[in-house]
Amino acid sequence: MVERLSIARLGSRGDGVADTPAGALYVPYTLPGETAEVDQWPGHPDRRHLIKVDSASPDRITPICPHFGTCGGCALQHLARARYRDWKRALVTEALAKAGLDAPVDDLIDAHGDGRRRAVFHARRGTHDVLEVGFAALKAHRVVAIDRCPILAPGLDGAIETAWAIAEALAGTRKPLDIQVTATETGLDVDVRGSGPLTAARVGELAAIADRRRLARLTRHGEMVAQRTKPMLRIGRLRVPSCRQPPQAKPSWRGWWRRTAPGREQWLTCSAASDRSRCGSPNAPA
Repeated sequence: MVERLSIARLGSRGDGVADTPAGALYVPYTLPGETAEVDQWPGHPDRRHLIKVDSASPDRITPICPHFGTCGGCALQHLARARYRDWKRALVTEALAKAGLDAPVDDLIDAHGDGRRRAVFHARRGTHDVLEVGFAALKAHRVVAIDRCPILAPGLDGAIETAWAIAEALAGTRKPLDIQVTATETGLDVDVRGSGPLTAARVGELAAIADRRRLARLTRHGEMVAQRTKPMLRIGRLRVPSCRQPPQAKPSWRGWWRRTAPGREQWLTCSAASDRSRCGSPNAPA
């Protein structure tokens, strides 16, 4: 059933929120002040699919990615930078207020930098048994195949092509794969999960891909397949070997691994500061 909703505000995850007599309804990719035409979202009674925006907000901008709105990786590329910064800061001030804490919160410190230094690409067979490699769609179990991602750091150049090559080499296993790629100072560090046991021939195919693409390291479930050089990361003044993120890692650990380089440096600065109340909140790409 098609509805027309007025968007009142942004939710904590970046969805537009419409206040209705039945309660709040969440509409991804909408902005406050907009009127939108929406449809039911099966299985999610408090959410709606956006059909079209009838009356656009002056804060709406053109997203930087052609996959935005289909890929579920980003939520607010369509929001003007200044409004995004205000929304991000408000998440902190509102959380503090709810907890009964009165603390000063500085302006957001923009740490977009060059982009994310780590990404996990999913490889699945979609409609008509076609292999798709990319990111998960928003709140769905399907993969949106991608050929580019503008929020990735330059150090991840070639990561998408590498993920496709690995997925195609292992397509015969018919297993859902998660391919984690980290940008290091010495090259791409890649770990493949979900393949199950592999024959010597398939391991050889993976080693050949690592050689052709000059990967620093390629592992499968953490087990070595090929290593050209030790993958190294810089953390502050230290240069340390890249290590595997534990599958059971806590959210704070996962956030550390995904941070942009400027965001990581700001986090280190704030962690070392004696007066932490004066540290801003590092910002990741939307």
